[in-house]
Amino acid sequence: MTFTDFGADVLASLPDLPRWVEARGMLLSRRAYVVDTADGCRMICGRMDRLVVPTTVELSPQLEAVATREVPGATILLQDVMLPAGRYHLPDWKAEAATVYTLPPDLARGWRMPQWPTAPMTIEQIDALDKVVPGLRERLRDAVGHTPVWSASMEGRPLAFAHATQTTEGWFHVSVETLEGARNQGLGRAAAMGLIVDRMLRGLRPVWIAVKSNEASQRLARRLGFEPVDLLWVLTHEA
Repeated sequence: MTFTDFGADVLASLPDLPRWVEARGMLLSRRAYVVDTADGCRMICGRMDRLVVPTTVELSPQLEAVATREVPGATILLQDVMLPAGRYHLPDWKAEAATVYTLPPDLARGWRMPQWPTAPMTIEQIDALDKVVPGLRERLRDAVGHTPVWSASMEGRPLAFAHATQTTEGWFHVSVETLEGARNQGLGRAAAMGLIVDRMLRGLRPVWIAVKSNEASQRLARRLGFEPVDLLWVLTHEA
């Protein structure tokens, strides 16, 4: 197999569409590289994001070996048309449907002001967070290096956070996390609104991707006005 540095040719072949926001975003930010198998399967491998995205419809029998070697603990993201081959080559992996949503361009203009204070965070503010779930501070520290991290606060304490996991020329993938005990109060929605307006003012449009089992994410997307436009499959493997 051969490696292609940061996949300039792959970027040229992948249209800037919501379904490719993770693949294009990882390549554009140089957080991933491309692996070509001998039988013609091409995969984008992002170790920092623990994500593998095949870009060719014909998948390789080597898919599992390459994914687990190049990206330990990887999640594999498949286009809907790839699922039959994915199930064949990865029989022991769990496949879950993920709905891809986008927001109509003019809808955010009709949003009311969020009920909670929202603001972008500095890395110092992220370091000062207390009582957060394991890994959250590290994810936010990583994110703030390449995207604004917006928070929503109650009584001066940040309790919900939104950032773009990936950004392309025209799109950004929204990620929202709310601390346990602060959910169902509109904090996640407020943080998401802050991020989305900030990015849309810079000419980007939001993408929201939610797996079927994450009903809270699905509900929040719909409440914000996002509309389903595509379907992906998220494949995971428990060791």
